[in-house]
Amino acid sequence: MLKNCGCSNHSKCSGCACCVLKELSEQISTNCDPSVNPSIFLLNKGTRDPIRLTGELQEGSTIFQLLKFDKNSCCAYFSYVDNLEVTRTFIIDCRNISVVAIGPPGINNNNNTVSF
Repeated sequence: MLKNCGCSNHSKCSGCACCVLKELSEQISTNCDPSVNPSIFLLNKGTRDPIRLTGELQEGSTIFQLLKFDKNSCCAYFSYVDNLEVTRTFIIDCRNISVVAIGPPGINNNNNTVSF
């Protein structure tokens, strides 16, 4: 699915997570089909637990879908569905992400968390 994105150490948004998100964003924007947007699970640098924004009572990680990646600011924009089934936006600097786990598209419809 993803190939070497050609990021270098001289790039402002260098690093594995940034490269993966940059390439995935390009694939999504050129495909123009939101159904191919995969589910994404994220882990912040320096932590052992995946990012969970959907409430303290639920276990598992929040399932994100990439909206866009800004290569100038290194910000990655994601959507996710909260406990009340409201679609929200999450923005993070890709340089703060240590793990990007990519799953199948369309998982974000009903079940908003998956054990990680």
